[in-house]
Amino acid sequence: MRRIAVVFIVAVISGISAFAKNLKQLVVKTSPEMHCESCEKKIKSNIRFVKGTKLITTDLKSKTVTITYDADKAGADDFLSAFEKIGYKANILSDKALPKKSHAVDGTTSATVK
Repeated sequence: MRRIAVVFIVAVISGISAFAKNLKQLVVKTSPEMHCESCEKKIKSNIRFVKGTKLITTDLKSKTVTITYDADKAGADDFLSAFEKIGYKANILSDKALPKKSHAVDGTTSATVK
């Protein structure tokens, strides 16, 4: 009986880890610089089509774009190519893995990609 319980617990833990996503956060600055709401809209409406994109936020003050993405489905190069297709050169400021516990993107922001 105890053996069955141990096997069950191991199976549950394995199943949970299979659903954990390898999320990363990419922060870029564009050239030409993103300077208005129209730029933001163009970036958000086009970059969201890169497979694995989870969240896109823009900051006009710092002129940066932050993209949360599933690293198992896309990489930084995919996003750089997507920016080039819409007339921007993206310069990477950071590309870092997110801690596993913060992978719950709550979907309350208007920039959430569905």
